[in-house]
Amino acid sequence: MVSLRNSAFSILAIVLLSACNGKGESDALSEKNNKETGEVITPLPRQIQNTVAIQRHFSSTIEKDEFIITIRGENYLKAKVCFSIINNAGDTLFVRHSDGRTLLSVIEPEKIKTEDQQMEMTRERMSTFFAETGFSNPPYTLNDPIKSGITGDKELWKEIENDSTAWCFEFSLSKGGGVEVISYSRLRDTILVYDSSQ
Repeated sequence: MVSLRNSAFSILAIVLLSACNGKGESDALSEKNNKETGEVITPLPRQIQNTVAIQRHFSSTIEKDEFIITIRGENYLKAKVCFSIINNAGDTLFVRHSDGRTLLSVIEPEKIKTEDQQMEMTRERMSTFFAETGFSNPPYTLNDPIKSGITGDKELWKEIENDSTAWCFEFSLSKGGGVEVISYSRLRDTILVYDSSQ
């Protein structure tokens, strides 16, 4: 009888000891997992990224140039915007840097209050940035060249005014929605702003 009682106590002691050890290991493992999870999972900033590109004749009547506008950043108002024109040889003929706020400056403020609205309007602006209506042959001025009202490069205007193959492109990436007009100079082999309007 004593032996049976001792055996029962021994079994009970083993079960209790085992349960205690298991609980301790489980708590330690849980604590370790929580610590590692807290250290590993840190939310990364969301990246906004979009590119629109077209190809068309601008600096050459034979080869097409690539017109590219990109946006990249963490939110639509502060994201970096880059508009560039690259010729067929891979040379960059024009670059204009701006931010998402200037891209949306032509939109009424009540239409861009939320992030979803900003996303929608940014995509819309980028998709129409290179609309056919922005290009013209022959080139034109926004200001009267006779009254010396051209705010950009007057020499370029004189050059392209007499070039039947010259094109111009009008775009807005300025604060307050100002417009710039660019064209290719054959004499200088680059694209320059020759007129603008605020």
